[in-house]
Amino acid sequence: MSAFPRVSTISLIVLLVTCVLPIWKADFTLNGKIAFENTAHAQLPIEIYKTYPETMEEKVSDPLESYNRIIFKFNDRLYFGAVKPVGKAYARVVPEAARTGLRNAFYNFLTPAQFENNLFQLKFKRAAAVLARFVLNSTFGFAGFYDFVGKQCTANLGPYDEDLGQTLGHYGMGPVFYIIWPFLGPSTLRDSIGVAGDGFIDPMFYLPVSWSSAMGIKTIQYMNEVSLRLGEYSDFLRVSLDPYVAMRKGYIQYRQAQIKN
Repeated sequence: MSAFPRVSTISLIVLLVTCVLPIWKADFTLNGKIAFENTAHAQLPIEIYKTYPETMEEKVSDPLESYNRIIFKFNDRLYFGAVKPVGKAYARVVPEAARTGLRNAFYNFLTPAQFENNLFQLKFKRAAAVLARFVLNSTFGFAGFYDFVGKQCTANLGPYDEDLGQTLGHYGMGPVFYIIWPFLGPSTLRDSIGVAGDGFIDPMFYLPVSWSSAMGIKTIQYMNEVSLRLGEYSDFLRVSLDPYVAMRKGYIQYRQAQIKN
């Protein structure tokens, strides 16, 4: 990939900063502000909009709230103005069975990140289950298009989804502060660092394809997921007095529950 050296340098800097900054305590407070919604409404699972009674809500700093709210509105309009209409058109053209199979294949393709993060957390049995799931779905599930393990296998092979953000949380790093990224949606400083680190594990990063081709594949993956989640965000808006606060609370609780799992 032509942009490989540049992306590698940026990701390496992010990882080095992660190792140096003393941000491994949940009560870390950020002095000052860093100027950094949400098409990810449709990409993230509906569970982020739910509450977790068994999970005490983690207090997360939101020093960028005024700016975050602007990005929230920007992404909201982008979703309803462009992403959702395209997702609807895509859903009309591509049968649901094909879209579900494509989602399965993308999920299977990204298994290395789940496997390695289970290893990082010393969850060896889960890592072995993730690897076995990958092998079985890749061979008997036609490269993962068919969820052979989920449909045919009686063994408990997950899925055990883990990412670097969860790994950092597992070892005590708190969210630090809340961020909403343009196009990508809700996150925290910890999870943003995790996304950058997981980029090293994404097989797409190492495929001999051009940067534009890789972005095209990612766009197809995103729009395919949007088409399978149409209506979820609209339902969320109808029951939220303040969608921004509800999104923040739901995201933090969702990630906290994932880390404790």
